[in-house]
Order: sequence, then C-alpha cells, then structure tokens
Amino acid sequence: MLAVALFSANIPIDLASHDTYFIVPVTLLIWLPAIISILFWVLYLLTNRFLFSKALTWIHIVLTIICSILILALPFLLTYSIVDLDAPRRYNDYDGSNRFKFFGSLVSITSIMILILLFGQVTYFVNLIIGLAKKLQG
Repeated sequence: MLAVALFSANIPIDLASHDTYFIVPVTLLIWLPAIISILFWVLYLLTNRFLFSKALTWIHIVLTIICSILILALPFLLTYSIVDLDAPRRYNDYDGSNRFKFFGSLVSITSIMILILLFGQVTYFVNLIIGLAKKLQG
C-alpha cells in the first residue's frame, strides 16, 4: 500500500458535508490504511503473548486486509460501469438513472464491507479479552 501511495497522483477528492467542502488528496486514502496496518502490527507485537487463538488472529488479519483493499479499490474498479454501453452511440447525453443505480450499489457494497471490517476488528478484541482472562485464571 505504501508503494502505491508513493506513485499515485495527487488528485483531490471533494467531500461535501452540509455547507462545508473538505478537499482530501487521494494519497491520504492510501496512506491511512497503510498507517493503520502498521499500528495493528505494532499492537500485535505488544499483545502477542496475551492472545488466545491463532485462528482468531488470522481471521482478524485476513478480514482486515481483504476488506481494506476492496473498500479502497471499489470506486476505481466500478467507475467504468457508469456509462450505459447498450445506448446508441449517437446520443451524447445519458440520463441520471444509471448513475443513481451505480452509486446506490456502491454505497451498499461499501457498507457491507465496512460491517465485515468491523467484525474483523471485534475478533481481535475478543481474542485479547479471552486470552487475558485465561492468563489471569491460570
């Protein structure tokens, strides 16, 4: 992820919130998951002896990596499906219904990915709490 962030273009994204616009560079969207991944790695190094199960650890790692990559790549992968390819070439204007369908499905897919990502984060804390409870009992 860091390598992609180093070579990606510095294209801004405008985020509108009520009457305020936030302008965020795309590189931030790539650097942020990389920094979070490094923080999780450090957290695992510090809490490795307290963790209960290797299976829960791998579930957390796999869900975090796959969902993070899909959430980041989804807008780039689905951008090309906005234009209706079945429309005749002589029409230059497209109705907005295809865009509404596209962004509606993008929001629902991203929401599902975020829920799966949150489930993966909960598995880490469950793993840590069970491991700490076992250490305190035994």
